[in-house]
This record gives sequence, structure tokens and C-alpha cells, in this order.
Amino acid sequence: MDGKFQVHFLRKVIVKSKGPFVAEESSHILSLSNLDLLSGRFPVTYLYFYSKTSSSSSSSTFFDNLKDSLSECLNFFYPFSGKIVQNKHSNEPEILCNNSGVLLIEAKGNIPLKDLDFYNLDHQILKGNFLINSSSIDQEFPLQVQITHFTCGGLSMAFTFDHALGDATSFGNPNPNRIGFDKSGHLQNTTIGKRKEQIPIDSVVMVGSTTPATSMSSLMSSEDNIQRTQYPYVTGTSVVGIKYKDGILMAADMGASYGSTLRNKTVDRIQPVGKHSLVGASGDISDFQEILRKLNELILYDNMWDDGNSLGPKEVHNYLTRLMYNRRNKFDPLWNSVVLGGVKNGQKYLGMVSMIGVHFEDNHVATGFGNHLARPILRDEWHENLTFEEGVKLLEKCMRVLLYRDRSAVNKIRIAKLTEEGVKLYEPYSLKTYWNFSAFENPTVGAEGSW
Repeated sequence: MDGKFQVHFLRKVIVKSKGPFVAEESSHILSLSNLDLLSGRFPVTYLYFYSKTSSSSSSSTFFDNLKDSLSECLNFFYPFSGKIVQNKHSNEPEILCNNSGVLLIEAKGNIPLKDLDFYNLDHQILKGNFLINSSSIDQEFPLQVQITHFTCGGLSMAFTFDHALGDATSFGNPNPNRIGFDKSGHLQNTTIGKRKEQIPIDSVVMVGSTTPATSMSSLMSSEDNIQRTQYPYVTGTSVVGIKYKDGILMAADMGASYGSTLRNKTVDRIQPVGKHSLVGASGDISDFQEILRKLNELILYDNMWDDGNSLGPKEVHNYLTRLMYNRRNKFDPLWNSVVLGGVKNGQKYLGMVSMIGVHFEDNHVATGFGNHLARPILRDEWHENLTFEEGVKLLEKCMRVLLYRDRSAVNKIRIAKLTEEGVKLYEPYSLKTYWNFSAFENPTVGAEGSW
């Protein structure tokens, strides 16, 4: 029976957003990301089948309801009602959000659903039975929807759209807040439009995203919608790293300050990266978490090659340098100074990169106040044949001086060791301190008139 499947097209309509929208002369342009440009343009098709139920409405009523609901849906996912145009200067495709509309088609098949060969749907799609232009991109209508009624009362709903608008994963993301249609063609999700999230102006909103598009006036307001870390809130202080005879040692305290308040005393700011590297950071804790997320993605991608090679500390340090400099150029810096150490193939490596991408490598490095208070000590006492015990004592001396002089430091530190055998993170412990210095007991002696 599938070979005799034929479709008769009943009507075509253009559906536009019926809500508040920009006029065509003030249409908004959405530029495509580099990843979208690399993946190219081709049609993406989604096909859904629905059997008849006792509550199913007539075919005409379903189509009219769907038309109204689709118009309402386009209020929230506005790029799908636009078109793809070529940029006059770069000759690259971009999305013109001018509300030119979506092509909605109604058709009728001559067989029941049970006679349809679901194992050979590609053939029917290419014949145009489920969608007229499923094999090529329609320049006029980047999104097309076709409803096909079957003799049994069931129906199919086909969506095809330009890959520049979104990919199949985004379109079919099984999120409970995703827009859907019920058996009568009405919008299923009644909470749409009540959410308060705002999206960046350069985002391409997918029909599968949980973030609705707001009015164009709010989308054009960069101050409201583009939020960056303009000032660090929860921060960690100095990290000190040194080379020793067998590898790398790194130390940092466990404190995190909320402004001038020591809010947390259990924050670990030293983490292993892959097999050969160790990273520690001062500065904003949330930005450090973002750096760790990107480093984990980098290591995962490297492991996926499964070629017997792995990224060494020098490669990771170069990546961090490019990352920090790139974010600085976007005026969206990651507010951290990062220490990166590692050992690979018997070669010890220790480097640092600042929040604006300034980087260097040395035998000992430090961030924050450690750059001013700890490095003079390291210049005097460090040597390349330090044993593990001597290295730990040297780091403890540096951390003790920082504790005395840095108001954001806490008396609970953690030391990490990296050798050819791997990374070892030692349990946090408290430093032994001495506060009975005469200058501490009588800080104003010899400075009459001061506080």
C-alpha cells in the first residue's frame, strides 16, 4: 500500500507573528556563530505522527487552531519568522528578523497510518509527500510546516528548517518547558510568556529552547541582557608554586572572601588537569570554575582522539593564555591569575597567566600578594635541588608571611605535589603561627598621631 501513497495539497498560508513586533524597516539582524558557519546550510526535518483519538478535532479545525498557535509561538521564537540573507560586506549568511512568516501547508493522504511504511519514510519525504521542499533550502521560507491528514483520522506534522536557524538537537530537546501542541492544535504550554529570563542579543533562539524571546525593545537593550563579571565578588587570595627536585609543589589557602568578609574556609583552589598538569588560581571563584569547565572540555576532547598522546603542561598553559587574552579582548575578562605547573617526559614546567593574558614561566611563581611578599623569599631561598621536605617548609614560610600581611588569607592551607607518578593533593592543615612580635603588640609605638 505504501507505493500507492499519494498526497493532495489543500491549502497554503503564511503565518506571521501576531504579537508586538518590529516593523520591517527596523528589522533586527542576528549574525551566525563561527560554528554555525562551519557546519554549513542544509534542511533539517522533523516528522511527528499522531493517531486519532476520541477527542481529536476535525481536520479543518485543527489546521485553524494550529495556525493561531503557531502565530503565538512566533512571538517567542522570533528568528523562525524571518529569512536568511547574505551580508553585503562579508557575503556570509545572517538571520533577518523581519516577520516575513512561516509557510504552513495542509494536505490529505489517501491511506490510513497503519499502511504507511515507517521503515522507508525517506523515500516518501524525498517524493514531497510530507513536505514540499524537504530536500532543499527554501530561500523565502526558512521554516515550513506541513500537516497531512490520513484516512484513519490520524495525522502527521512535518517541520523543515534551515540549519542556520538551529540544529536538530536544539529543535527536539526533550525539555518539559518546550513549546508543544495538543491534539486540537492549541499551544500546550500555558506558562509561555510568563518567564522573566532575558537572552543575549546575539543568540539564535531555537524551537526547543526553554528561553522565550522577549519584546524587541528589551532584546536591543544590551545593558539589561548582556551580563558579565564586571567586578569579582567571592574571591580567593594568593597561590604559590615552585619547582623542586622531583616535580612541582603548589600551595594555597582554603579561604574565599565575599568582599571583606571571609565567607568560606573550605574552598579548594588547586585542581589537577589531565595526567600531567596542576592548576591553581586566585581571584573570582566562579570564574575559576568556568576555567576548570573549559579545561575539562579540553582534556575530554584530547582523550577522545585515543591516539596514545596527551596534553602536557606547556600546551595547557598556552591554551590558558589564549583563553584569558581572548576574554580580555571581548571586555569580558575572567577575573583570575592562574598558576599552571606540570611534569611530562621528565621535563618540569611552571608558568603563570594573568587575567589579561600576560604570561611567563619561571622556577617559582605566585599570584596576588604572593607576587610581592612571597617571591622575595623564594628568590633568596629557592634552589633547584630542593627536596620535598625542604620545598614544603619553604611554601609554609611563604604562606605564613602572607597570613600575617594579607587580610584575606586564612590559616588553613593545602599543598599539592605533581611528579611523573601523578598528582597528590594533601589534606588541608593549619599553619603554626606566632603573634607575639612587639610590632604586633604595639603597632603605634614610634608612630604617634597615627591610628
